[in-house]
Amino acid sequence: MDIKKLRKVKNLALRMVKPTKYEIEEQKEVINGLKKSIEKIAKKAGYKFLFIEAEGSTGIKQTQLRGASDIDIFVALSPNDYQNILRLPTKKMIKEKLHKEFEIIVEKWFKPAAKDAGCTDIKITYAEHPYLSAKIRGFDVDIVAGFWLEPQELLRHGPITAVDRTPHHTQFVHKNLSMEQRDEVRLLKAFLKACHVYGDKCAIGRSGFTGFSVELLIFFYKTFENTLINLKNLPQQPIDFFGRKKEELRKHPKFGRDFLIIIDPTDPNRNVAASIDKRAYLYVNHVSQKFLEEPSIDYFIEKPIEPLSLEEEEKYKGHLVVVEFENTKNMHYVILRDKLYKLASHVAFLLEKEETGEERFGKAIYEVYFEDPIYAVGFYCMKSELEPYFLRKGPPSNIVDYVRDFLKKHPDAFEKNGFYWAKIKRKYTKPLDLVFDCLIKDEGVLSQISLRDTKFLGVSNIGLTIVGKRVATVIVKMLLPVIYPELCFST
Repeated sequence: MDIKKLRKVKNLALRMVKPTKYEIEEQKEVINGLKKSIEKIAKKAGYKFLFIEAEGSTGIKQTQLRGASDIDIFVALSPNDYQNILRLPTKKMIKEKLHKEFEIIVEKWFKPAAKDAGCTDIKITYAEHPYLSAKIRGFDVDIVAGFWLEPQELLRHGPITAVDRTPHHTQFVHKNLSMEQRDEVRLLKAFLKACHVYGDKCAIGRSGFTGFSVELLIFFYKTFENTLINLKNLPQQPIDFFGRKKEELRKHPKFGRDFLIIIDPTDPNRNVAASIDKRAYLYVNHVSQKFLEEPSIDYFIEKPIEPLSLEEEEKYKGHLVVVEFENTKNMHYVILRDKLYKLASHVAFLLEKEETGEERFGKAIYEVYFEDPIYAVGFYCMKSELEPYFLRKGPPSNIVDYVRDFLKKHPDAFEKNGFYWAKIKRKYTKPLDLVFDCLIKDEGVLSQISLRDTKFLGVSNIGLTIVGKRVATVIVKMLLPVIYPELCFST
């Protein structure tokens, strides 16, 4: 590794990705305006809160990249004010009642506050519980309510809502990362974004590296380059801030089988890396080693995924199938993404095996890629076309009763090597025909995963939209050569 060249590239990259003072001041100005409006409406409407704090990279952490447009406001509520809900007899009842309570908070408190602050495109958004989304001065704003729990209470009983750990994560980064390390975080974030494996909108896998996981990696490994050097060992060397050995972590009932383990420093029973898809990790580790061999500023520049060339389309189109949808009902992208992964898993199973269990198109891999409102599911099969018939293996020749039943179903069956065999006509000889019938002629698959609120755009070999064409590129150029080289073929 050329240390001198690496430092030069890092300095160039940092000047490119670090936000300007003007950006930071503008973010602070917007955050302060939002906080004042939230406080103002709370006082007017009689809502209680403990504090209002800007979380995420643009908040107290200050690990944002240049051009960062996300502002996350956390409104901390006291559990003492909601004991009538939190003391309900079942978790289901608590969850349902909190959901309704947060809907009221968003509608009666956060919406008027957002209007008062000058926000536009104000709407209620649903994740685990309702929160407010809006836009202001080019920023995407989320205002989220959660409970403030003391660290020991959080350790003993866990969070009440999914966002209750957020302020604790913020404080950990604020207290433990130096300003220089926050710049190292920025470099790693930019690198991961350029690889398209950052966040839950990543191109490879269901979810990529989260902001907090990046901050913890830099805290643990100190620098950007040291993180890349050690990345290849991460599956075998879990990161734990509570001093436990690898063997103990791998026996943990909650996360022992996770591919990567980075323990939450505020909760020894939580794996921050649980959501990082194995494919996202494998791809970025591959790119990391290339960068370390030959550092370049190009590795920090996020570029759109280019469609395949005409030559590449021709080479792979028989092996590829792309299904595309439009999100017409403003479904939250995480919900729709997960539904499409469920769809993809089901269809991949059908692509791999005949109804009788024999191999169909061999190993089938899939990926979901989206640029809301367009979503694409891409499939790649080892075999692009099959013979019209296949041999189904029947019972051993010496089991008379089974042979008799087999011959009733397959009168033309024949004996070979101690078994009976039947020649079966295939229903599908090309992957695209199977996928098309599965989605269009038999709408059961779509209805089972509640995709009726989306608009089906079509099935093709290489994609009908730019989003569909990009999922084909992700599969051919990022997944196949790096993660599934055994599936690649030569022409």
